[in-house]
Amino acid sequence: MDEKRRDELITIISNHSDRYGNLLIKFLVRYNLTNLQQAGIEQLEEFIKEEIKER
Repeated sequence: MDEKRRDELITIISNHSDRYGNLLIKFLVRYNLTNLQQAGIEQLEEFIKEEIKER
């Protein structure tokens, strides 16, 4: 269940990124992660709320 939710949240960020994945990179840098498998659901939800919902 958590894996599916995490994948859905990553897809939302990816869909709002440019073709170079600018928002995915911004997410990784903000939370000091080396890959998206390390992403927590809370981190993803917070990032979406702050970076995407404002657009």
